[in-house]
Amino acid sequence: MQNEHNNENLKQQGARLVELLNDGELLEAGKQAELIASTLNLDLLAPLLGDKLEREALAKFHRNDDWCIKGTLYDWRRQAEERDADFLGKLRERFKQAIQAELGDRADGFPVDELLESLPQLLEQAIIEIVESWQASQFDPLQHFRSWLKVQERSQSYIDACLTLAGQFVARNGRKRKYSESEILSFMAELQDRYSNNGKVSATYTTQLIRLKSFLRSLGQDLPIRKIPAYPDTFHQPTLSKEQVEALIYAAVLNEKPDMTLRLLISTIYACRVGELSKLTNECFDLEADPPVVEIPVEKRSKARRQPIPKELVPFFKTPLAPRTRRQLERDLKRIAREAGLEIKGPWGWHSIRRCVVSLLFAETPLKELEIVDFLRWRRPSRQWGVLPTYVKTPKETGDLKVLRHHPFVPFWTDMVAFLPYLEQWQHIYDEAKIITKPGHRR
Repeated sequence: MQNEHNNENLKQQGARLVELLNDGELLEAGKQAELIASTLNLDLLAPLLGDKLEREALAKFHRNDDWCIKGTLYDWRRQAEERDADFLGKLRERFKQAIQAELGDRADGFPVDELLESLPQLLEQAIIEIVESWQASQFDPLQHFRSWLKVQERSQSYIDACLTLAGQFVARNGRKRKYSESEILSFMAELQDRYSNNGKVSATYTTQLIRLKSFLRSLGQDLPIRKIPAYPDTFHQPTLSKEQVEALIYAAVLNEKPDMTLRLLISTIYACRVGELSKLTNECFDLEADPPVVEIPVEKRSKARRQPIPKELVPFFKTPLAPRTRRQLERDLKRIAREAGLEIKGPWGWHSIRRCVVSLLFAETPLKELEIVDFLRWRRPSRQWGVLPTYVKTPKETGDLKVLRHHPFVPFWTDMVAFLPYLEQWQHIYDEAKIITKPGHRR
């Protein structure tokens, strides 16, 4: 009975395919995927394929965009071929039988082989269309969460971090308008296991719970606990030493491309976050101003403003600069560390440089706290200072110039300028300015 039922289904699929094939547009571009899709039971497959593909894409890529779905489909095909080397051959044979079951004697003149040759690509396109249609028809809690955060004017880096955590939750539990208490508690337990530190609550665990709470609030829900654990009194904040930062600078100037060196300069002078560094372009600089200025694309609700550039460092700012992803920047920084011969234990990154700059400004300069806070583009803490910021009328630009005069890394970068005429990767700025470089240098 089961075999008869399967054969009947196979015949019905072939009949549906032939119905479209008979319209005279056998291999027309864009039609093939429709032909393949027509043999599938869309009402049954759409929710199954959509949910499973999207969950796996979220688990692997933390996104549910088209390219993530295609990447997951590619993994499925590769896994199927690993289990059965003749997977595609059997798939083609099954579709061939479906067509022949309906065509009968007419199959001899039908271009079956041409159609089946491109079957994997046609199936992929058909499945993508099925999943896209399913996604468009279903409530998307991640898109809803993204819009909810944007309305609150959250920074893009904060939105990305929250969506990564929310994507992991949806990958585990699927698309829903409401989630059960057991689903939320189970995910919280997974986070606790992942981020616990010898049985103690870690700062990362607390941060992830705050993001999960934000996601649930966007759906009108909340965490099923009375209070989120407080941040521990002490937690690891990796900071580089002044000597390590100087080693990075020296290695970057000698070995790196100018755009990477410029980002390191801006990081070590203005204590930028990695998200701010990733957005930098030449439009952020005004080298014709007096003094030259840079406007850092700030994050975390800080207020962007123009800050002076030391005139002796202007040659570094003449190199072309385009946006770069955070992940690329983190890899770039690790490469510079290897070039510098640094072996830094434990997790560290661009924020470690930021902490170093902040620590040195507070500990090793005569600068006032208000001047440092303004230079770092932080919000002034009204509770701590009361009306003091209101009474102090010194322009921030004046304070910035004072910070640069006492800055621990400005002298070191100034010394590096003397190397540029002798380094091939920097010749473009000297050629444009028609500056005579190293004697005998071949342009």
